[in-house]
Parts: sequence; structure tokens; C-alpha cells
Amino acid sequence: MKSLKFSFFRKAKSILATAFPAVLLTCSLTLKGQAPFTNNLMHSLWNKNAKAGFAPEKPLLLKSVFSETHRKAKVFSSMPAPGRNDGPLPPDNAWRWGFSSGVNFSKITDIKPVIVGLNTAAVTKENYKRGFVGSVFLFKRFEDSYVAFQPELQYSCQGGDFDYKDSDTIAPLTSKMRFNYQYINFLPLIKIYPFFQSQGFAAGIHFGLAPQLGFNVTHSKIRYTSAPDPTFDLDISAALGRMLKGRTDVQAVFELGYDYFWEDKDVCFSVNGRYNVGIKDMIETQANGFGFPEIDGPGFMEVDNFSRHFQVTLGVSFLLVQQ
Repeated sequence: MKSLKFSFFRKAKSILATAFPAVLLTCSLTLKGQAPFTNNLMHSLWNKNAKAGFAPEKPLLLKSVFSETHRKAKVFSSMPAPGRNDGPLPPDNAWRWGFSSGVNFSKITDIKPVIVGLNTAAVTKENYKRGFVGSVFLFKRFEDSYVAFQPELQYSCQGGDFDYKDSDTIAPLTSKMRFNYQYINFLPLIKIYPFFQSQGFAAGIHFGLAPQLGFNVTHSKIRYTSAPDPTFDLDISAALGRMLKGRTDVQAVFELGYDYFWEDKDVCFSVNGRYNVGIKDMIETQANGFGFPEIDGPGFMEVDNFSRHFQVTLGVSFLLVQQ
């Protein structure tokens, strides 16, 4: 029994004598990028102990210890070290260019008094319209600063939907008007990165604010559909386009988004959500004799109509100029 204990402790000592130096050196050399040399070093240590009479035949236990240690050290060494640019933000003081695309949901306020005038019996609803939005932009984050500047040129399909149902109980007329406007927008966006000094996820969070000037390039594009009799829908659509003119729009833009910088490819990805608030009347009502004056008032009424919409976009940017 005593000889068995002695044999067990002798083998344990030999394993520890070989394993611990190998484990420590494996971690050290792997983290320094010299992992290929650790295998030869392991065998040298083994042979040294074998000559001293402390190393038994190479056990599977020691091979598994070495393999597991080497694997974990490789995983640890692949983690970004402090001070690298891997992470949410691209390097500061550099101009980048990029593009983005997504979807917006827009509507126009106060359409009801424009369409139905004083007819309070009509049932109406203003709905959001879904459309495409795409942009090209420049981007620069100022040196060692939480402020970035992003001038942007944007194409946007926006407008709104308006549903109408009259008060006739026998054969009520239901109709829908779609304001299918298209805009070319320009906005000088200021982006704020409140956690830019953080090394973690929060560094990529940003807020944005900008005025936006939008030029309506389809100012008469209104589509009218009705039921039960769609006979005159095309004529009414054309008349609405002449009477209700889409105008240049001015909006205040509020943004919340996140950026992530991929250093190996020098590419920055972003996801952004925006809420736009119109601050200028976007529809001009032309003089007309539309409607029934005794019911609706003197044709279409001129009121202030403002745009409201949400945007969700995905973007990517690349290095343009390094200063």
C-alpha cells in the first residue's frame, strides 16, 4: 500500500512539474502571438523531466490540459485590447462618405377641413402612408469630441392617406385620397455621442438634431379612389391635383441611433430612427368651386397642413479623407 501511494505521488509530481510550466508559458506566448512555439517548448520540458527520472509515459491527461489551455488562451488573445479602435466609433477627425436606406411612415395633418369643409357629419380619418427613403451623406466626428457633423441629401416618398365616408345611410360614399408626394430633402445633421469615451457598447449611441428643407418634385400627385361607383375617380384625381398643390416643406428632425465601426475593413454600420415634425404649411389650396356651398362651405378651405413622419434606416460609411 505504501509503495502504491509513493508511486501515485511520484506520478502526480511529474505531471505537475511538466504541466504547470507549459500552462503558464502557453498563456504567455499565445497572448504575444507566439503560440506555434509552445508545442516544441512543451516537449522540451517533458524530455528534461524524463531525463531526471520524474516523467512517466506521456498521459492523456497532460495532452488534454495543454490543448484546453492553448484553446482558452487563443480565445482570450482574440479579444480587443484596450486602446484599439475596434468598437462602436470610427476614428475622429476623418471625413467619411456613406449611404442609407429604409422606410418612413408619414401623414399630413388637418386634411379634414380642407376636404369636407363645414360638413361635420362626414366620417374621416388621417392615416400614415408607408414609403421608401434613401440618402447619401458625409460624416465627420471632430477630434476628441462627442460632436459629429453629417450633411445629407435624401430622397423620400412621403405624404399621407385620407379616408372619407359621407353621412348617407342608404348608399354611403366611401373614398380614399393618397397624397403620393416625393421629396428631395437636405439636412445638416448634428450628432451627439454622449458616451464616446466609453470602451463598451454605449459608445455608439448617438442623438441627432437638424432642420430639413424638402423640395416637392411631384406637387400634384394625388390618387382618388371611391366606392360603390368609381366612374369618375380619374377625373376627380386630376381635379384634386390641380386644386391642392404640394409645396416645399420645412421640418425639424430628431434622431436616435447606434454606430458600430469594423476596424479590419474600415467600415462603419449604423441603424437610425427619426421623427420629423413639419413647421411649414406643405399644401397650398387653389381657388375652386368644388363641393356644395350649402353643406361644405365655399369649396376647399385653406388651412395649415403639416407633415409628420417616422423613419427607420440602415446605413454604411467608408473612409474618404484622413486628416
